[in-house]
Amino acid sequence: MTCVLAILISGLTDIWGVGTWKLADELEKISYVQIAKFGPDLIGNYDLEEIVSKIKSQSRSHCRIVIIAHSKGSNIALEVAQILYDQEFPVDLLVTFDPAARLEMKPIRANTLQAINYYQTRELLGRGRLTKTKANHNTILVERKEALPHVTMPSDRGLIKEIIADVKALARRK
Repeated sequence: MTCVLAILISGLTDIWGVGTWKLADELEKISYVQIAKFGPDLIGNYDLEEIVSKIKSQSRSHCRIVIIAHSKGSNIALEVAQILYDQEFPVDLLVTFDPAARLEMKPIRANTLQAINYYQTRELLGRGRLTKTKANHNTILVERKEALPHVTMPSDRGLIKEIIADVKALARRK
């Protein structure tokens, strides 16, 4: 099995113990998955430099890179992928849960091999749909509309099972 570095970037709602951290707990049970969790500071800012540094340090160990994010964290994940694109680092899998559509959303860049976006249209939060740039014809983009509340999407048991399966499939790829 190839090692996997899973970078999890929470949204603002994860302070209540729902969301991204429940998914992190399940991923930590997989022996070849290394977890790094990032969230906002007290005023809602994220340290992009720290996230990118963690990814670049693990790339030397030839781990596959997975970025999983929720809400505003999804917008941050797209920014991180942009920085990695500029520095020619690949992202093997990008999973976003209901990006905050009212914030500026960057397109998926050509360094991202596969992207999965779970989104909903019931609530004012989220509703983000992803786009690819014209240059990344080989990027696989899957968008899945969900009837789940915004704050609970990444802690839903069914979606957690799907992400676990995606990460395991990624680790088996040659």
